[in-house]
Amino acid sequence: MDTSRIEAAKRGIGKYIGKPCQVCGNTERYTTSASCTACTRRHNHSSKLKIRELLKQARDGA
Repeated sequence: MDTSRIEAAKRGIGKYIGKPCQVCGNTERYTTSASCTACTRRHNHSSKLKIRELLKQARDGA
């Protein structure tokens, strides 16, 4: 997986090794967005937990 973003896109690979993330230092990135895979995963998990809590509050309050 040690390729550039352009090479990964040409090959149809979803992830590539890029420059280190400024937040966590991870070098694995998504080809389509160039986003850090670890930070994206962490953000998505956090968002999912917030939405679950809001839904629970709405259900309990109704």
